[in-house]
Amino acid sequence: MIVRVRLPDGAMTRVSVEASMRADEVLERVLTSAETLDADGAALCRDPRCAQPVSPENATLDALGLKHGDVLYVRAKSRAASEPVAMEHEAGAAAGSTSATAFANGDGAVSENGAGDSKPKPFRCLHGPRGMCEHCMPKEDPRERYQREIDKWKNRNGSSVAVMEALDALKFRIKPQENGAISAASVDTAAANDFQAYLVTTGFSQHRFGLLYGTVDAENVARCDAVYEPPQVGTAEMYVPSEESDASGDGASSSSSASSPSISTRADLVARDLGMVHVGMIFSAKPRKCILSALDVVTAAKLAVREGERRSGAEREFVIISVALAEDGQTLFEAFQLSDQCLEMFRAGVILESGLQKPNSGRVKMRDPVLVEGKETHSVHTEFFLINVPIRGHDGWLRNGAFPAANRELRGQHQRDLVEALRSQRDKPFFEQLADFHLLVFLSAILDVYTDMPGLCALVRDRREPTELEAGYQLMLDAICSSS
Repeated sequence: MIVRVRLPDGAMTRVSVEASMRADEVLERVLTSAETLDADGAALCRDPRCAQPVSPENATLDALGLKHGDVLYVRAKSRAASEPVAMEHEAGAAAGSTSATAFANGDGAVSENGAGDSKPKPFRCLHGPRGMCEHCMPKEDPRERYQREIDKWKNRNGSSVAVMEALDALKFRIKPQENGAISAASVDTAAANDFQAYLVTTGFSQHRFGLLYGTVDAENVARCDAVYEPPQVGTAEMYVPSEESDASGDGASSSSSASSPSISTRADLVARDLGMVHVGMIFSAKPRKCILSALDVVTAAKLAVREGERRSGAEREFVIISVALAEDGQTLFEAFQLSDQCLEMFRAGVILESGLQKPNSGRVKMRDPVLVEGKETHSVHTEFFLINVPIRGHDGWLRNGAFPAANRELRGQHQRDLVEALRSQRDKPFFEQLADFHLLVFLSAILDVYTDMPGLCALVRDRREPTELEAGYQLMLDAICSSS
């Protein structure tokens, strides 16, 4: 069976175990794979706060009542970095010596001094029949060459050896990916609590999904500062994006004109005026065997690829946050990324659309056959496409949870909410009164999203008071409040 173990940094790892294994053996296996954790004082726990250690440690998993899919938590300290290594690096830098970073040669060899040869050795040519070599023509997608070979034989009888080789080469060979472009995901605590609170209010009978807006810092940490929930229909089984939202999050609704943009378009424009970009998605899920369902993978891939079309490389920085209700009633937040191969398969049209996927299924249906562990199949388990990402919280610069979020069935948005929100913050600077993402999205339906909102958002983004030329913004809001 498989148990999930959360490490102190928030990363989730899956461990294959037997029911007859002891708890201390499981801990030893986890600590062996996580080299940065100190074994001294380490323990397995049943709760996220590590207040309930698994006891007794020498008991078997079966005796402890642990089952397939259960989540355990590791309480351990991180090992300190080696001081001699740091000193040696600093000494080398002070002497102006060559960096100690090792550069691999073309054949994978590394020179003794760590600097490598001055000229990298050429890659070994991988010529096959018909001269299809990925190293000879690196600027061209090899899949396009294979496809051209197949297109030559369309509407013709027979085939050729080259076509058979091309057909085999075009089959994706599924392989997991260990590390992604993002080192960690950090979510605004108030925004996460607001999303979770609504789920609790409905008893998790209306599952939801939302778009995460924020930034990616220099340390490749995706900071999620706002959650926007597009129009959707939530059931006890799954979330269902409406036609208007189309799970796009790209601010381009086909049903909206430039003069009357949709709420999703306005939310995207407001977020970008605030200096944020679309960095991921968040969704809720009922207890199930799979971590992400086929629908979750397809929806996330669609959003990531669309954002990548707007910002080069953004699809590799896209994070996915799952909010699941555990069997003990606790809410569990987990973060993931999609593998580069999954995104490539989605762009190539190999993965079937979300409407053709089975809800809450852990297997993604394929349009074309793929190879999984050497066997041809038309469905792939979602875990092959997932990369674990450590998750943590932070106190963001925007106010979350005070103003009602849009598109929720149990709590709508009204102009009196705007009046009460502004009056409750009247003793604060003007830019702090407006520092609420959902309030600004609501305001974008009253003011012009293309002319008025960029200026208002600039005040919040730059955290400054309006100039004399911008004083009209405060007068407009005062007029709106006085008319209500």
